[in-house]
Amino acid sequence: MGRNGVSDQAGRRELYEELLACTNAQCDLLSSGDSWEHIADSFLQLSARWDEIRAQIDRLKQPEPEELKDSDGYLQDLIRRIAAGLKEVDHKLQHSVGEAGTGLKTVKDQKKLMNAYYGMDRRGNHALYFDEKK
Repeated sequence: MGRNGVSDQAGRRELYEELLACTNAQCDLLSSGDSWEHIADSFLQLSARWDEIRAQIDRLKQPEPEELKDSDGYLQDLIRRIAAGLKEVDHKLQHSVGEAGTGLKTVKDQKKLMNAYYGMDRRGNHALYFDEKK
């Protein structure tokens, strides 16, 4: 492996370390307990950075098969940790979507109830129920 191969491998490792840092930061944001409104911008910035790093990795010269042998297994370990982090991020996002769906259903049910009892969706001010005079 020549001098360029060493720098490519070091660059590849550095990029994968950045991917892991982005993945961990996304996971930390989702674990923070803050509402989506508070973390959305930061999360989306991290996602954009993740895409940039992936594009940089894709642009690197593809290694020769013998160069893929990572003597200490460091790169494979990084990739496994990134995959585990992404799985956790996906799980947290799915959970968040589920909670939002439940909240939306509750709001819809409350709206139906208000419309049924108070006629909030009706046009005009026509009384439908009269109390009998006692």
